Amino acid sequence: MKIVPHKPLVKVSEKVMGFNLFGPEEIGRPGLGSGESYHAVMEPNEICEYNLHFDVGYEEGPPEVVPLPSKDDLTLLKTHALDATIEVWLGDERIAQFDLTKIKK
Repeated sequence: MKIVPHKPLVKVSEKVMGFNLFGPEEIGRPGLGSGESYHAVMEPNEICEYNLHFDVGYEEGPPEVVPLPSKDDLTLLKTHALDATIEVWLGDERIAQFDLTKIKK
């Protein structure tokens, strides 16, 4: 699975964080991270959940750790969280994509 952010989400990320959270150069930056949990194997017609989370900083830490954005900035990020497309890949083949802006909020 891959998240492809739309321009509004990238702009909000850059405003709030000072950089694009989704940029490959940010992977591994102290204080940032992501995780996922999912059903490893799905049977035909089975419905499962895929959970994804992002770490966007810490309240306290050494200077090299990304600081946690303010509550208002976190709300702004959350408001734009669905300004993206989810791509589902099987090996080197994209097998599905979902425009999250089409989801009813």
